[in-house]
Amino acid sequence: MKVERKPKFYIFLIEILWGILFFALSSIVCVNFFVKSNQLSQEAVKKNKAMLIGESVAEEMRTNNVELSGFELIENNHYQQKKDDYLIDVMTTPLELNYEKHHIVISQAGETLVEFEVMSGGY
Repeated sequence: MKVERKPKFYIFLIEILWGILFFALSSIVCVNFFVKSNQLSQEAVKKNKAMLIGESVAEEMRTNNVELSGFELIENNHYQQKKDDYLIDVMTTPLELNYEKHHIVISQAGETLVEFEVMSGGY
């Protein structure tokens, strides 16, 4: 009875196939990391732009202490403005000693990006 031995070529071929499989799986994982990092980067850019818009609105409220220009009165003490693709909502609450508390919400496509409060008045 004769035992057939496989040539070394088959062993080399299997090693190469395992290497290609490992490389393909590693590539898939790396591509997923790059896609996720790109999504996080785009989200950070949107939030940074929303924060810059919010800072300018807050500074205008603190310095002017009057109705904001360019804002539409939605209901009593609730103002709204669209700037670029962002929706800016400002809810004003009068306080004692001529102070006002402004709750600012900046959203895009129904998603709230930035939300904070600012005090103004007391003049």
